[in-house]
Amino acid sequence: MPTAAFLPSLLLLLADRSYATPTTIKLGLEWFLNPDHLPLVVALREGYFAEAGLDVQLLEPADHWEAEEEILAGRLDVAVTETLHLAQDAARGKPVIGFSRFLHTDGGVLFLGSSNISRPSDMCGRTISYPGSPGIGGPAIVQTMVEADGGSCDIASYGKHNGGFYHVKALQDKAAAVATLVFYNFEVIEAQQMGLRPGFFSLKEWGVPDFCQLV
Repeated sequence: MPTAAFLPSLLLLLADRSYATPTTIKLGLEWFLNPDHLPLVVALREGYFAEAGLDVQLLEPADHWEAEEEILAGRLDVAVTETLHLAQDAARGKPVIGFSRFLHTDGGVLFLGSSNISRPSDMCGRTISYPGSPGIGGPAIVQTMVEADGGSCDIASYGKHNGGFYHVKALQDKAAAVATLVFYNFEVIEAQQMGLRPGFFSLKEWGVPDFCQLV
């Protein structure tokens, strides 16, 4: 289990028992506090970090996309981030190191029962909510899934909405018909708890590589 390996790795990497006072560690979340971070919250509240000589502070970075800049500026010591960001930062020559996989979940596209969507090809031409809009990322993901389902669609036909990572809100407010970069263990469960009848298409089942991991 990735998270079970992450916490010992973090404790071994950061703990320093040679000092009587705890070592303060400023740990950036990805991106706001949510169920992905439950192991960190449990370790903090149950005193596991304190037992290892660590004073861990869980912080929400000012910018989801630039966790490494927060580290380089000294505002964070370590950060949970996406594998895509880590690869991009390393490719740009930034001095970043990923030392453990924190979370691996099923990522995909979220929609609601009221959207008249029953299969990926039904997403053709619909409005997509995704972080980084109006960039090409959201339409590229949805278009790949549409085509994997046998659909034919003009990639320029999609509407674009930047709802950040508040995917459920974007759909609930009808600002978009679908939302992508969704984690099943978070947004799908959230929508179920709200009684919204969510539907979900897994990226890995419809032609998109499985990249939904945190490190």
